[in-house]
Amino acid sequence: MGNHGMNGCLIRRMVRRLLPARTRRFLNFINLSLDQVSPPELIPVPAARSVLVFAPHPDDEVVGCGGTLCLHSRSGAKVTVAYMTDGRLGSLRLQGDALVGHQRESFQGELVEARKAEAAAAGRLLGTGELVFLDFPEGELRRCRETVRRVADLLVASRPEVVYVPFPTDRHPDHVETARIFSAAVGEAPDGCQVYAYEVWSPLYPNCMVDISDVAEVKRQALLEFATQIADNDYVHSMLGLNAYRAAFHLKSRGYAEAFFRCSPREFRRLCWHLVGGAP
Repeated sequence: MGNHGMNGCLIRRMVRRLLPARTRRFLNFINLSLDQVSPPELIPVPAARSVLVFAPHPDDEVVGCGGTLCLHSRSGAKVTVAYMTDGRLGSLRLQGDALVGHQRESFQGELVEARKAEAAAAGRLLGTGELVFLDFPEGELRRCRETVRRVADLLVASRPEVVYVPFPTDRHPDHVETARIFSAAVGEAPDGCQVYAYEVWSPLYPNCMVDISDVAEVKRQALLEFATQIADNDYVHSMLGLNAYRAAFHLKSRGYAEAFFRCSPREFRRLCWHLVGGAP
């Protein structure tokens, strides 16, 4: 080995040592080397008759994988979306002391109902089927016996061939907990499904991507249905911008793509354990 190769090895080892422990474990888990990184694989919409999506809040399913869900529906798949929380905190009006006591509770109740109606309208555009509202309080979602049981029951009842769930490090507490709950529940449910972890708040390290260019406008219209959410933040611009960025791989920056980390349930459990804790 020449000096150049030896120096390269030393630099790589130094870089790895400087990385946080969780990041090092993640790199080891997916067997990456820092000098040999392949682009994510461009895949067709996964073949499936039954698809199950776990969304921490109403709108996350559209943000993270709405285009792919639309393609699933168009291919004849039954798509079920399970919302983990009720979305009661999804408004800037709840910050500060403007609303207190009964007034605050009343507004939160109206917000929950509005977000459910928005989810239903978006689902009609995407062609999704059943919507399941688990109604755990937003901001209080935790992996516990009840949440794991409810998710495991859904897995048993729907027997999905494909499951969409947030990537474990998606930077919102409810998103992390959704991944941890699913990680525990999938060990109690029948195996055989393929897991596709999606991104919302934090770009993930994808190993595959789906071209959603043909349905990007449908996704845009579905996002616009969430009036309570885009009133405070232009999520349509941001999230389609992320999909446009993903088009840099394979699509020559033309069109839109959704990126995923594809793995087996067992691999997802290991990944979740390495990154945020959970059932190994």
